[in-house]
Amino acid sequence: MPIAQYSAALESNHMRHPLLTCFLLMCLAFLPASARGDENQAVAASSDLWYVVLLDGKPAGWSRQQRITRGQHITTHETWHVSIRRDGGVMELKFGSQFVETLTGQPVEMISHQALGAQETVTTTRFAQTGLEVVSKQAGQTVKTTLPPVEGQWLTPAQFDRMVQREIDKGAKSLSARFIHPLVGSTPLDYQATYLEDVTAEVFGKAVPAQKWRVTLQPPGLPEETLVDERFNLLRSSVTVMGMTLEIVAADEALAKAQIDPPELLAKSLIVPTGRLDKPRESRSQVYRVVFEAPADPAASEMNLPRAGAQRVVWVDDQTATVVVDLDTPVSAGKDLPGDAERKASSVINSDDPKVKALVKEALAQVAGDASPADRAEALRRFVLRYIKAKDLSVGFATASEVARTRQGDCTEHAVLLAAMLRADGTPARTVTGLLYVEEWLGRQNVLGYHMWTQAWLDPDGRGARWVDMDATTPAPFDAGHIALSTNALSDDGGALLEAAALMGQLSIEIVSP
Repeated sequence: MPIAQYSAALESNHMRHPLLTCFLLMCLAFLPASARGDENQAVAASSDLWYVVLLDGKPAGWSRQQRITRGQHITTHETWHVSIRRDGGVMELKFGSQFVETLTGQPVEMISHQALGAQETVTTTRFAQTGLEVVSKQAGQTVKTTLPPVEGQWLTPAQFDRMVQREIDKGAKSLSARFIHPLVGSTPLDYQATYLEDVTAEVFGKAVPAQKWRVTLQPPGLPEETLVDERFNLLRSSVTVMGMTLEIVAADEALAKAQIDPPELLAKSLIVPTGRLDKPRESRSQVYRVVFEAPADPAASEMNLPRAGAQRVVWVDDQTATVVVDLDTPVSAGKDLPGDAERKASSVINSDDPKVKALVKEALAQVAGDASPADRAEALRRFVLRYIKAKDLSVGFATASEVARTRQGDCTEHAVLLAAMLRADGTPARTVTGLLYVEEWLGRQNVLGYHMWTQAWLDPDGRGARWVDMDATTPAPFDAGHIALSTNALSDDGGALLEAAALMGQLSIEIVSP
């Protein structure tokens, strides 16, 4: 394929899964107080609540939150149907979950359903004394993993609501807790809520007394304003990210399911840097100044801007960092070594899938038997670039096994398929969420958009093994037009994309030098 065609494909196939992650997290931030109903100290009563999802004031979907008690178990259900507009097209996102616990608050199992690609992925996590048993199923393929027990104290959904109601009844003005949500995985989220003032809330034309609270989930650390009634039931909540306001508003079923009209999501996520980069796909060295709107958490700075692959980072102060991307001076690994998460199959990077293994064999058919791991990795990268034919935005977020069969997707699908094929060939691999400089996209000139690529554990030049950046959406293996925000093994414990999602809309970037 000529380079011009490659460039056209690149302009239309990148920058998307981080947006979905951020959107999902914005939704999850509203959930802890959204399925309450009347409760006593022993058991949660049944409840069935509906909400409208608004993006920039436009109806984009709905959510249903249910809690049901049967026998000795309490089950909390959540369902989300949301549409987003991307590059003129509308994509539907369907995801839901259920959490089963005993009347005394012992976790039994949690299940997540996500239909972000052509196939639904269902992940079931069972809580055992020895750890977590995770089973993920998609398109007839099953991935089983075992995770260690969750560290520290955390609350189940019904426990959380009992704690909140107990504290509210005592007149508490601040709340804090840790909980797990099935759609995020087994990584606990830290919940903080602070009372601000009594207000009158407008909920679709009705004025009702309410309390305003500031709620933050950590990670990702996005603060939101939440209006609740005297029982702490959610009335309205909003958070702004990527320049877009997401609102959840209490409603009935008919209103929640009214006609939707979602705004464009991708265009709002683009960053216009100061300065420009000439011939970005040919660049081998570049310096950027990255400024955070709010001070970066020092403990999370490695996650905010990792030092790995071709990227070095020097923090000027707690809001400003100098980022140097130099392909000719790679970063030594140090303590950033591959572990089981970068080697084994997961529900997303399902490297043990027979179709993925067959593609590895096909990609390496013409590669010499004594070829180095680096040469084999590059052959796999070139194969993925050619193999995914439909380079478009119609896929939400597909697993490697799905991409292997559909041959369709954007940057995320390229990244996960390459990572899966690398692992299947014995090379540790992970994905990178970051930014890519493009000269034109969505009618905008010289912008940075959110992107995903792959890192492989290789020794390409005899200087020692390290993480090597590999982008399966570009003709060359990598270029200095990339800025990494986080690395992620996409393992089944979840959570690792949260920090990158929190950065969306929080960055300004200056191109310092060529």
